[in-house]
Amino acid sequence: MTIQRTQFLRLFITPLLLVCAAVHAASGTPPSGYAYAPNIQDGSISLFKIDAGGKLEALNILASGSAPRDAAAAGQTLYVVDIWADTLTAFTLNSGAARLHQLGAPLATGKSPETVAIDPLGRFVFVGNGNSDSIQVFRIENPQGELSPIGHFASGAYPTDIAIDPCGRWLYVTHYADHSVGSYAIDPHSGRLQVQGQVAAGNSPAAAVVAPSGDFLYVADGLGSTLSIYRIDGQRGTLKFRRRIAAPTYPYALMIDWEGRYLYTANFGSNDVTTYALQADGIPLKIGSVAAGIGPFSITLDGSGRHAYVANVRSSSINVYSVEPEKGLLTPLQTLQAEPGTATLELSQAQRHACAE
Repeated sequence: MTIQRTQFLRLFITPLLLVCAAVHAASGTPPSGYAYAPNIQDGSISLFKIDAGGKLEALNILASGSAPRDAAAAGQTLYVVDIWADTLTAFTLNSGAARLHQLGAPLATGKSPETVAIDPLGRFVFVGNGNSDSIQVFRIENPQGELSPIGHFASGAYPTDIAIDPCGRWLYVTHYADHSVGSYAIDPHSGRLQVQGQVAAGNSPAAAVVAPSGDFLYVADGLGSTLSIYRIDGQRGTLKFRRRIAAPTYPYALMIDWEGRYLYTANFGSNDVTTYALQADGIPLKIGSVAAGIGPFSITLDGSGRHAYVANVRSSSINVYSVEPEKGLLTPLQTLQAEPGTATLELSQAQRHACAE
């Protein structure tokens, strides 16, 4: 199963990963900043400028390794995992020159790192190692973003995505090969992970996202074409299955708006993006869909909450949408050609889902 997934990524993936790094106020400051695109097929990272209207402008490309697979940003620091080199590398943005520069030597990861995430409090970086069946933890040592390794912690079979609650207490991992989701407690001082439990998911869970309230976890079951909804125990972080609902074909990425009113799925198999209204009981209610490119594989939201970005694997393109503030529906704003090669999306910017405590 893991070999089949890796071959799929290497042969067919041509999306653009967008990581927005600008500071945006919740009151509606116009979006601006940068988008970073690790390109797995040519070993590079593309840099884009986000203009005041949310559109993208290509700036330059940095050679970064053999196969950069995923990225996460904190301020002007970008962390990138390389699925072939088995490394995690930090880059810093020189905004004046609009260029990325490598920050120190790459750090070793486990085999085939699929995903990287930063905890909401900016203390730790977590890496999911697909063919090592492990989660690796690094400490962020200083404002420059330098890292030191903490350790490896066992996961289920082939971890594909990491979701962390807004308070940085609980970490959730989708296990693509054994169709489950693992939950962990994060030690606030050491960053070490303690297993809290594991629950069944649908077929081949690919992505997960925590509601801003911290009460619910949503999982996209890729090959199952379903969404799984779980209630989060606020004291222990464990998951209780609530419901599994039908989704469009092969949902592969998830996003929730900043206010926690709408859930979005990027659907690889049906080439569209679906909007769901999140009801009081946490159950998503479908309210509309919009066309994407061929093979949408990642989705992210800018800090203003007014623009969404979708990377399309098979057509090597990016769709930019405006977000209707009252209903959450997406309207096409821009389509541009992307460099081939990025597989998944991680969002990082100044505005995050606030801790509900």
